[in-house]
Amino acid sequence: MAAFTPDAGPDLDLRLVQNTFVTLFWRRSLLEESTTWLDEHGYQITSLDAAAWSSEGELLRGIGAALDFPDFYGRSLDAFNDCFGDVACYAAYGIAPEATGLRAVP
Repeated sequence: MAAFTPDAGPDLDLRLVQNTFVTLFWRRSLLEESTTWLDEHGYQITSLDAAAWSSEGELLRGIGAALDFPDFYGRSLDAFNDCFGDVACYAAYGIAPEATGLRAVP
């Protein structure tokens, strides 16, 4: 596979999810470039401030708050899976209906 470069063509979004929906960037500059590209192409960018998270519960609360999960969100991995699935499949919450997609960025 060719080296990743955000300006290498119009299909960056597809290349980012080619093998998985989670992408680990080893250089902050590539993360910022790809985030800018996605923003310019209609993706909603949601920032997650994980610096203070020290437990699974804090992670689940933080992501739930950032994605505006409903009040009934149970803050467990099963509940996260259910709610995040609703974001991905139905845009039920956490994403603007007109957005191309969602990018969560630390």
